[in-house]
Amino acid sequence: MASLYELSNDARKLEDLLDNLECLGDEQAVEETKNIQNIVKKLIEGKSEGIIAIVRELDLSVENIDSEIARLKELKDRKKRRIDSLKGYALDCMQSMGVKKIETNLGNMSIRKGSGKVNILDAAKIPEEYIKMEIVKKEDRRAITNAIKSGIEVEGAELVYNDSLILPKTPKEK
Repeated sequence: MASLYELSNDARKLEDLLDNLECLGDEQAVEETKNIQNIVKKLIEGKSEGIIAIVRELDLSVENIDSEIARLKELKDRKKRRIDSLKGYALDCMQSMGVKKIETNLGNMSIRKGSGKVNILDAAKIPEEYIKMEIVKKEDRRAITNAIKSGIEVEGAELVYNDSLILPKTPKEK
C-alpha cells in the first residue's frame, strides 16, 4: 500500500496530467483521470484518518504519562519529607539524651556540626562590599516582534512563521 507521501505525489501528477488532457480535448481520458483522481483522494483521506487516530492515541498516552509523572513526583516528595522527619526526630532524640553517635547492625548515626548558614536580618544594613550586583541582558522578543510587524527592520532578527497541523481532540460529527 502506498504511503501518504507517495499518494500526494500521485495526486499532483494526476492534476498535471488532467490539465494536459483537457488542453488536448480528450474527454474520455479526462473522465478516466478524474476517476483515478477520486480514488487517490479517497486513499489520501483514509491515510489521513489513520494519522489522526494515531495522533489522538499518542496524545492520550502523553497525558497518561504526565499524570503518572505528577503522581510519582508527589510520592517522591512525600518520601523525602518522611525521611527528613525521621532524621529530625532522631536528631532531637539524640540531642535530648546528649548522645553524639549511635552504632547499630544496620548502620551508624552521628551528630555533626553544620557548616554554618548566614541569616540576613536586615538587608538594608549590609555593607556595600558584601552586595553583589547582577545585570541580566536579554532580548525583548515581544518588542522585536512588534517592531518587525510594524515594518521596522531589526538587524540580527527576523520574523519566522512556522505552519503547524491542528487536530481537534474530538472526532468530527457527520
